[in-house]
Amino acid sequence: SGDGGGSGDREEFKIEDTHLIGLDEASVRSLNGVRVAQLLLTHISNFENFRVTLRAVKEWATENGLYSNKLGFLGGVNWAILVACVCADHPNDPPAVLLVNFFKTYRKWRWPKPVKLLPIPKSPPAGVTPLTSWNPKTNPRDGSHLMPILTPAYPVMNSSYNVGRPQLRRIIQEFRRADQMTSAIVRGEKQWSDLFKENDFFRQHVHYLQVI
Repeated sequence: SGDGGGSGDREEFKIEDTHLIGLDEASVRSLNGVRVAQLLLTHISNFENFRVTLRAVKEWATENGLYSNKLGFLGGVNWAILVACVCADHPNDPPAVLLVNFFKTYRKWRWPKPVKLLPIPKSPPAGVTPLTSWNPKTNPRDGSHLMPILTPAYPVMNSSYNVGRPQLRRIIQEFRRADQMTSAIVRGEKQWSDLFKENDFFRQHVHYLQVI
């Protein structure tokens, strides 16, 4: 209408499992992104703490050249699931503590152990067409994934299937470096601004090879 009245009272339509009944596989999978976002918010007790922590993690990832699906690193959904899992494990922690716990958690994560917010369902929701979920025991392709970060919505998928060995090595290296940095910040030896300084990785290497 142009006056903006009433827009603040709108509620987002929530896609429930029952809305998947009668849909084919392509349609169900096309809704996965929206359903993942909705489920993340459902299982987070403090949205503001999640939002601030995720924003900090994304800034850190960007400064370190780790925010890119195309280059085999991680994108927005991947980082959101990682942060949501830490928030679920530490529901009462403020963002600064969540950020410390984030790096402490993933610097020692034993990949390819999957990161998942919810257990993988053994069967589809009632009335929904059975679809293949991520399962490394029955699917060799799933078993080859190096850094599985699983979506919480049915059917469960690995959102980080494109991470390669060089990228995983680099991500783990930066997790460890960030954990050391945040530990120093907690001890009062460093400042938070030090964590978000641009990484000199791309200045260390003059030439790059693009594999197509």
